[in-house]
Parts: sequence; structure tokens; C-alpha cells
Amino acid sequence: MNERRHHDMGGLEAGLIDREEHDKAPWEKRVDALMVLLGQRRTIGVDELRRGIEELGADAYERCSYYERWMASMTNLLLEKNIIEASELGACMAEIETGERQKLPDDSAPKFALGDRVRVHERFPPGHVRTPWYCRGKTGKIERICGRFRNPEQLAYGNRDADHKVLYRVSFPSRTLWPDYDGSKEDRVETEIYEHWLGTAAGDDVMSGHEAAGGRAHVGGHGHRHGDDHGLGGYDVDPTHRHPLRPELGDTPLSRHQIMQMAVTSLLIGKGAFSADDMRAQIERMDTITPARGARLAARAWIDAGFRERLLADSKAAAAELGIDLGPIPILVMENTPDTHNLVV
Repeated sequence: MNERRHHDMGGLEAGLIDREEHDKAPWEKRVDALMVLLGQRRTIGVDELRRGIEELGADAYERCSYYERWMASMTNLLLEKNIIEASELGACMAEIETGERQKLPDDSAPKFALGDRVRVHERFPPGHVRTPWYCRGKTGKIERICGRFRNPEQLAYGNRDADHKVLYRVSFPSRTLWPDYDGSKEDRVETEIYEHWLGTAAGDDVMSGHEAAGGRAHVGGHGHRHGDDHGLGGYDVDPTHRHPLRPELGDTPLSRHQIMQMAVTSLLIGKGAFSADDMRAQIERMDTITPARGARLAARAWIDAGFRERLLADSKAAAAELGIDLGPIPILVMENTPDTHNLVV
């Protein structure tokens, strides 16, 4: 049968190419790391991954995002190879989906109550954490008890047996976070913090008179309410800047492919295919890979003809001259000229 398959799009009209840089979402990094780990162990090869993506069918291919295709393909291949069983995968996904959020058990009361003053622990552990840097060591007030959820700092590394932790919304006067803040003394930041990051505060009340009287933060204008803006807060605070709120992670249900990633990772760790530390190390390595590395190579090649020739001949050896490790995958550097323009897709 002479039929063009849905993935073979070369030469077809597909609109403009989006040339913007895109940061990977945390779950996408875990999918990428999962493929690297499976490839290193010769469990799944790149060509197998591609074949699995092609076999998803036209509808799924168009509907799924890039890493959703990866995750679906890897899962089907693992099932095909009998490395995981459909029954255990289904059970694990169901457990994650139903256990993602749980109400507080009757016999497990939160440590803190509404209005309690708390101090964020001033500690800086390595790896994935959910507590913003700018509020560590600072004192605030419990505004809301959000519920009990699985610890995302464990879920980030595929631990489906992650502990359940109480999550609070904590309010901080802006001047407590940034002593040189020149906005209104009534301004404050609200962010969500897990109980294991909080301790009882000591000393005088840090809340403003407006807050003590039950005043609320203004969203936009001078008020800043940060839900899930973790890791980015504390920089270039403009009290006159009105910005949209990002969706809060805790209010966004996991997608089917995110649940699939968590389940597959957990099952493979349980079977000894790799460890949680292996996954963590691969994600940390991935975080060091930025467009700046390529820019360094290109800039050096522009000003150093000898380096340019070495880069074209042996990219890994040339990159190593600048302390850049290009990893195990063969990489060929191509040169654009007035007559030839290379496009990698």
C-alpha cells in the first residue's frame, strides 16, 4: 500500500517554525531523564522510541505534545518487552491518581492553626525543593490550611510512596522579605509552604496593623500574591507592576501522561532498573545544559579559525577544550555558508 504516514511531514505545508526557546516543565525533564537512563542500559534505543511514536496513530500524534509522545512510546515499548505488566501499570497509575490528594485524616491534625506565626527553616538542601529562597529564615502568618498532599520533593524523583505533608498558605509582609522595599507597609506576599519547612516563630508580631485588623492583600497594584512562583521571587520587585497570577500547581490535576511518567518511573525503580539517585543525577546534569554552551562554541569559532576547524572535525574534543562535556551521543557540527544553510529538525 502506497500511503504516506502521518509523521513523515517533510515537504508539507506546516506553517512557521516556532524559534522561541522553551524551558522544560519538571515532568518533561523526568521523561527526558527516563529515556536517557533506559538508553544507557540498552533497554530502549532511539530508533525504537521513534518507531513507537510513529505507531501511536495520527490522532494521538497530533493531539499529544512532544514529551507526551515520548512517554506513550516508552510505556508501550516497556509493555511490549514485558519489562512492566499492564496490570501493575494500571494499578500504579490509579493509586497515584486517587492518592495525589488526600483529605486530612481525622486523627492527623495540622501542627499550625489559622493565624499562627511561623518561621520558615533557613536551610538549603540540594535537589528539587518547593520552598522559595527569598522566604527562608523569614517569619509569616498562616493564612490558610490547604490540605494534605504527597510531598512533591519526593514525587519529583519518582517516589510514589511519598509522605503526605500538610500544605499551608503563609503571608509575609513585603518589608520582612526585602528590608529596602519602598512600597506600602501593608503590602505582603502569600506563598504555599509545606509543614516540614515551618517552625514556631518567636519574638514580636511581624504582621502590620492592617493585617491584624483582618486586611487582605491586593492582587496586582501594590499587592503581590505569589502562588507557585517558587524560585523566581525576590528579584526586581516593582510595587507598581501588575502581573497575572500563574496557576497554582496544587490546583492543577496531573495529566494522564504525567501520571504515566510517575508510575513507570516508580515501577522501574522498584524493579532495580535504575535508582532514584540515578534519576536525580540525570536531571541535575540536564539543568546544566543551556543554549549558552552552544553560544560559547560558536563565539570561539568566529574568532579562532584553528578552533573552528577542530570543532568541525571533532566536536567533542573541541568542546572539551572549553570544559564542555557533550555527553555520549555523537554530535556533528555543521557550518552555515552563504551558499548552504543547515536546519536541524
